[in-house]
Amino acid sequence: MASQLVSTEQRTEVGVQSDALLQEAAQAVRGGTYPDALLDRVLKIPACFKDFDCHPDDCGLFANKIAEIFEDRHESFTVLGIRTSGSYLAPLCAAFLRREGFRDVTIATIRPDVSLLSWEKSRLIRRSKAGTILIIDDPPFTGEGLLSSIRMLERMGIETNRIVALVFEDPEAPFFRVNEMTGGSTWKELSSRIRTILLPKREWRIRRVTGVLDMGGAEMRILKLHGYSVHEAPAGTADPASAAGSQRFRVRKARRHENLKLDSTLETPGGAASSSFIARGTGFGWFEDHALEIARRMSDFAPPVSRLEEGLESSSGMQRGMLPNDPGLSPSTTRGIATWKTARQAGTCWRARSGGVI
Repeated sequence: MASQLVSTEQRTEVGVQSDALLQEAAQAVRGGTYPDALLDRVLKIPACFKDFDCHPDDCGLFANKIAEIFEDRHESFTVLGIRTSGSYLAPLCAAFLRREGFRDVTIATIRPDVSLLSWEKSRLIRRSKAGTILIIDDPPFTGEGLLSSIRMLERMGIETNRIVALVFEDPEAPFFRVNEMTGGSTWKELSSRIRTILLPKREWRIRRVTGVLDMGGAEMRILKLHGYSVHEAPAGTADPASAAGSQRFRVRKARRHENLKLDSTLETPGGAASSSFIARGTGFGWFEDHALEIARRMSDFAPPVSRLEEGLESSSGMQRGMLPNDPGLSPSTTRGIATWKTARQAGTCWRARSGGVI
């Protein structure tokens, strides 16, 4: 299925990419026979695609970087995904590597500090002697999961020169922050121990999309990114953060959706028309559909939301959570909204009772 997803060769007569083969592969999986114990398990959500704005195209960028380093297409690769996100990222990276022409690519998964089965260990050791282990996870926060997994490989006897870490950069994560006393960071420590391939945040698909938003000919400026003001960033800037010049640029929180305040100016025969709006990451695929559906159902209590680009939604410049000026709201509805907002801010799960608002 991952190979079908990354394929760009299957197109219809009008040149639009067809997902017919992907749908066929999905139906084959759904039509299979599986043990009841497996069918009763709940599928874990890939946080990389739901919460962190990662995209399959980012795996393609990793494959491009790997192809620039390893010129021999006979090189053997084992893409080792750190569960849970790695279970989704590893097959995609492997599919993109095959598209780059690498012939011997396989996948495996690992959970930090959970022992592998004997045959899994033997396979990884054998594959490491024949080629390279590429280890991947979602954007690191402290990086402990990545470091623990690498230590597991080292204890198995896999040489460090056979390991390459594929790392999504999130500059605000503690993993990347430089200790002012020592001048070091966990990222620097890791890079000194094993080979690494970094995908800078400015190269993530979500950043490239926000840098080239098509607003119908409007001139656009990025006013704020994650709530912090930046200097004027002309349309087409690949990395909004880089437009801040000498101004110190810090985001408030690592591993979160993109959150930008944009100002657009459109020249019309009657003069310039300006407007501002909020652009936020929504996640990829079904997660985007889910976010937009929730916004639709909450339209009476929040600014209107629309799809801006894949994985990106837009709303008016008013802050989400502000209620429209509607004196007709009943006390019960107001209480329901307040309960929902309180639960959301507290990070708790709130389920509406029978007859509730949501």
